Amino acid sequence: GLFTAAAPNRFCPERPMTRAMFYTVLSRAACADVDDATASNLEDVPAGSWYTGSVIWAVSSGLADCRADDRFGAYESVSRAELCLALQRFDRLFGLGALPEGAVCTFRDLAQTDEETRAAIAACQAAGVIQGRSSGLFDPHAAASRAETAQILFQYFQLPQAPALAETGQSLEPLDQVTGW
Repeated sequence: GLFTAAAPNRFCPERPMTRAMFYTVLSRAACADVDDATASNLEDVPAGSWYTGSVIWAVSSGLADCRADDRFGAYESVSRAELCLALQRFDRLFGLGALPEGAVCTFRDLAQTDEETRAAIAACQAAGVIQGRSSGLFDPHAAASRAETAQILFQYFQLPQAPALAETGQSLEPLDQVTGW
């Protein structure tokens, strides 16, 4: 599957999704040919780590941005906004067209996000991949949990234009079947 256990036999849905975890999941969804033994010029992405190849793939493919000072932020939580941005970049990278261009976002708390990120959030909202928190808010800078990430990816891969995970040999079980949910 796309996800691995966060603890022995546990999905741990409430835990924050790290950037390393998220881009590893995306690389699996893409069936990317990754090599964890590859050396990286990023301080926090050493050769031989479980996420090294996936991070190198994500950065070199333009899906992920690095942090300042030659760091990736591998163990930092991925934000809800970053999930949308990476998913839109993934959609464009593979020419899928599952997320609509030029969508209008109805969330009221996106003033502190850049134009590309707002467009990605709008596309994910228009496609039904994301929902807001409450009262028309999205909470873009909040850390995404493993459950939220799984749900967003599940919604995305259900879209007609998105790749069928069965064709890639990957799976993403509905959340009601995940241990620890």
